Amino acid sequence: MGLGEHAAGLIAREAAFLGDAAGFAAVPSVRRDLQEGQLRALSMDFIPGSSPSDSSRVSETLLAWVRPEKVPLESLPGWENVAALTNRESLRVAGKTNVSPVLYHGDFAPWNIREHQGQWTSHRLGARGEMRGVPGWDWLHFVIQTEVLVRKTPAAKVFARIQRLVHSPAWTKYATLNGIVELSTELLLAYLINALDIVGQTKGVGILRELLRHARKNLFRHRKTRYRGLPKKRRATAHIIRT
Repeated sequence: MGLGEHAAGLIAREAAFLGDAAGFAAVPSVRRDLQEGQLRALSMDFIPGSSPSDSSRVSETLLAWVRPEKVPLESLPGWENVAALTNRESLRVAGKTNVSPVLYHGDFAPWNIREHQGQWTSHRLGARGEMRGVPGWDWLHFVIQTEVLVRKTPAAKVFARIQRLVHSPAWTKYATLNGIVELSTELLLAYLINALDIVGQTKGVGILRELLRHARKNLFRHRKTRYRGLPKKRRATAHIIRT
């Protein structure tokens, strides 16, 4: 429920998003949308259960949120917002890749999910949710925020956890479907810029900034490895294009 122009606007955004997302797995249904003057309220069924104790259904849920189309990554609103804040050539080039957009939660974390009888239902989708979201960001968010906010894991270990994730069979299946197999580091870099400079996350900021440094270093090492087998002339040209 929201009272006043700003609060009612937030509820209106959530109502519109949940209406568009109706029918997707793990998305709750709106029973009633009430508007009277500057009062706006939503009514939804009670979501039973508790926060999941593990990440076993992340892949299943996020695979169900993949949209059946391919568009340039740079056309997705979330990526556009990040691109406007940085002139990194690696992100500009990544933006040319055709990917499948996804239903994007925006705060996909255990505390925003209920598990009941083996099924997951997410909530609090409306605040940052997008119908054409950046693939991979919700999965990165689930892992990173759990490690940073709950376990207080140092950045180096969080980065190692992400590396294990992006080499896992579950991520590979998801990434292949979305067209992001070669973009894991760029997606991580963009996700962290989004969290720090657009969302404006205030908790765990020190760890996130250190994680951002790890991502930048890894992107540089990845470029060096990618061009190692090229002839020197082509390697120089590639470095100019992609740095």
